[in-house]
Amino acid sequence: MPHTFESALNNDFIERSEATHAGYSFWLKGIPVEIKVVISINPVEGGFNFKTSHVIHTPKQIGAYRPSHAWGDYPEYALHRAVTSITGEYGIAVKAGLKPSSDWLVTA
Repeated sequence: MPHTFESALNNDFIERSEATHAGYSFWLKGIPVEIKVVISINPVEGGFNFKTSHVIHTPKQIGAYRPSHAWGDYPEYALHRAVTSITGEYGIAVKAGLKPSSDWLVTA
């Protein structure tokens, strides 16, 4: 089933989300920091690049997670990848019993 913008933002770890003029924003549960996502056309490879305003670095990680290829073959999938690049590590930390903290988000 192809991703949609709605399904990309329908994540158990997201408190709220919204479409913006520049792309999308979302907030993680327990962290009052707006995470912005911008999606743009990749003129070289085709598909779509994504850029997040923040990356995540929880106490469970050695370093901040930065996707090696911030790209999706269609815009909805690019948004899905952007969201999960942050919520994946967030979920691991929360499931391990850690309390969410704004310190987990590092400006990209």
